[in-house]
Amino acid sequence: VLSNNYHSEKISWEEFKSEVSKYIQSQKFIYRGQTGRQYGGQWRLRTSFHRTGRADLFRYTIEDIPRLYRYISSIPNCRFDLKNPFELGALLTLAQHHGYPTPLLDWTYSPYVATYFAYADAPRDLSEGYVRIFIFNVDIWLKKNKQIAHLESPLPCFSYLEALSLGNNRMLPQQSVTMFSNVDDIEGHIKREAKKVNQEYLKIYDLPVKDRTKVMRELDYMGITAASLFPGLDGTCKALKEKYF
Repeated sequence: VLSNNYHSEKISWEEFKSEVSKYIQSQKFIYRGQTGRQYGGQWRLRTSFHRTGRADLFRYTIEDIPRLYRYISSIPNCRFDLKNPFELGALLTLAQHHGYPTPLLDWTYSPYVATYFAYADAPRDLSEGYVRIFIFNVDIWLKKNKQIAHLESPLPCFSYLEALSLGNNRMLPQQSVTMFSNVDDIEGHIKREAKKVNQEYLKIYDLPVKDRTKVMRELDYMGITAASLFPGLDGTCKALKEKYF
């Protein structure tokens, strides 16, 4: 049974800023923003690989990754040693940032970068519904849970991945960090592990989608725009569209 009823709290943008100010000096927490299905339906933490309906990571390793590498290796500065786990992680992170399905889940050390990703794709004219922001205590998770980096591991895992930024100019401006998961129901896995040690790992906040214009304007003042998060022409044009259209 999927844990799509994981407790969440509906709060305003102002309340969210006040809440994250408690964590802002700490590197214990990572954040993820999601627009949500139909901007008000159910959300859950799920990798892009699992969202395709696939589950066999052994097949992914022997078929999909070599195929991906054959194409990406033709791009300058995108050569990776697939036998090196750090470089394999860099390849998957790069592919993930460009829309390729991977068993990785993107997070950020910045609650405001996470807020940008929560609101950016929501239509401007919505008056009902919410976007969702996850706050995960990665520091305690690392201390309490064994981290498994092997794609073919038979054990269920949700593991921190320190990927290299080879060929990826988005990682630093996005303050990006990655979690690897071989389970589809990530929230259920976190809940079960939390119960074992009586520890809260995950908080979920829902912010009103109707505040999009106000929130995006404030993020712009902070310097958090498509241009800063996606260096290059695409990001610049997206930032200008957001601001003037």
